[in-house]
Formats: sequence, C-alpha cells, structure tokens
Amino acid sequence: MPTVSVVVPCLNEATSIGRLPVRLLSVPAASIPAQLNAGIRQTRGDVIVRFDGHSAPDSTYIPTALVTLEAPGAGVVGGAWTTCVTGHGSTRTISSSGA
Repeated sequence: MPTVSVVVPCLNEATSIGRLPVRLLSVPAASIPAQLNAGIRQTRGDVIVRFDGHSAPDSTYIPTALVTLEAPGAGVVGGAWTTCVTGHGSTRTISSSGA
C-alpha cells in the first residue's frame, strides 16, 4: 500500500483543520496555487491528496482513491466529498462530485 500525503492550502482555517494531525507551513502572502506548490514540495508520501480547508471527505475517500489509482491507465483520481461552509452564524453543507 502506498503512503499518502495530504495537502490543504488554506488561510486562517485552523479551526477547520485543527482536528487533523498536521504539519503547518507558512507561505506568507501567497496565493492558493503557491500554497499548494509549497505543500507539495514538502510531501513525503507516494501519493498526494489535495483537499480544501472546508473539505469533509468520507472516511473511505482516500482508500477508494488508492484502489482506483491502481487501475491500468489511471494517473489522477477523484471522488465525491462534502464542503462545510461556516459564516454569519450558520453552517451549510455542499456535496460535490469529483471526476
């Protein structure tokens, strides 16, 4: 089974991702792509998974992606995940499908 590194480019999202065991990188005044690239350069896993700060993937997301990635010809995989948006005293959940 390959090792996995998860990269979450975000700004001021400590409360959203604080529940995860993470290694934080500081990329001052950087855009999301610059944050993502800095995170990718620091990965150690065989496979890189990218989420957003408000992502709430199902517990099977990464294992399912790893199995799918083993299919002949697969290079990039994705799947359905949920985004939780909090603001102005409310929370809403948005389901999203990856391709």
